[in-house]
Amino acid sequence: ILVGSFAGGNFYLQWSQKEKAARTTVSVKSYRQQVLEDQDKLVSQAREWLDEGNDELLKKVTDNLHRVLGVNPKNVEARIELARFHIRAGHIDFRNFRHGALRNAERELRSALDVQPDSADAYILLGHVHFLGYRPKEALEALEKAEAIGTDNPWLHLNWADALMDLKRWSEAESRAQMALPQHGAMV
Repeated sequence: ILVGSFAGGNFYLQWSQKEKAARTTVSVKSYRQQVLEDQDKLVSQAREWLDEGNDELLKKVTDNLHRVLGVNPKNVEARIELARFHIRAGHIDFRNFRHGALRNAERELRSALDVQPDSADAYILLGHVHFLGYRPKEALEALEKAEAIGTDNPWLHLNWADALMDLKRWSEAESRAQMALPQHGAMV
């Protein structure tokens, strides 16, 4: 009886573990599917929170973006927003950042460009990251790529003006800043 009871208990334990594993697999698949369906919403929400400038929302930003990238590592928009997060969370003052913040932002943008090499928005933000890191020539290279792709994003001209000012090319910087005015006015 004792052996039969042990064997029955062992069988039940194995059955229970298989049932639990099957439920977990279904649950994980369901979670993944839900995140895939909601990824645009999650990224858009993270973008809004970053735009608000509320540091208390930064944890929610990373939660959303990591959820998306956990199920879809090729989501370019999530990578761009995660780069923005690294810039924002690592900012100390002016152009001073916590160690690794700009490197992490650049890594996310490079990953985005690996997936979508014609992302003007990724190149525009990469240009800004280079500017923030005191690399104006590299900033200009990234911004030239964005312009060649084509975009109406006013940050193209504003970031270009910043990089040109670092190079003390004042009249060119002023011209680029002027190019952003009509576009920026429409955004306000």
